Amino acid sequence: MVRDTAGNVFKAYGVRGFPSSVIADRNGQIVHEEEGFDIDVFIQVIDSLLMLTGIKEMKGPTDILQGLTILGNYPNPFNPSTRIVFKLNTSDKSSVPVHLSLFNILGQQLETLIAREMVSGIHSVTWNASGYSAGTYFYRIQAVGQEKFGKLIYRK
Repeated sequence: MVRDTAGNVFKAYGVRGFPSSVIADRNGQIVHEEEGFDIDVFIQVIDSLLMLTGIKEMKGPTDILQGLTILGNYPNPFNPSTRIVFKLNTSDKSSVPVHLSLFNILGQQLETLIAREMVSGIHSVTWNASGYSAGTYFYRIQAVGQEKFGKLIYRK
């Protein structure tokens, strides 16, 4: 939050109204801007920045990769819940089937967190593991003809 009595931030970042949200990386490059404030979008953008390397080359959170990209889960290790963040980028921006499942260390499927059509963009799902024992778990996400995996560490 910036109090801009002299109008310097308005000029530097092209702010057009109140409230406005601007997220800049550590080099001062704008990676997201919007009029108003949407907490879900804010969390997704910040989480994606925390999970990425090479932020200075990124012009915006949608410029990462075509297809399916895992942005990670946060926190990891976690107790008792974590949020898995991923990005879908389809060329025609249509909805695609997405399937995200959780597995234990033995490869046994425990839960399906997502099994539905989703549109291009950054998405997240929260897994509450309070009914499970502490340990290492894995997730698999399938979409746009790709399959990606991630590791979750649950600590009690």
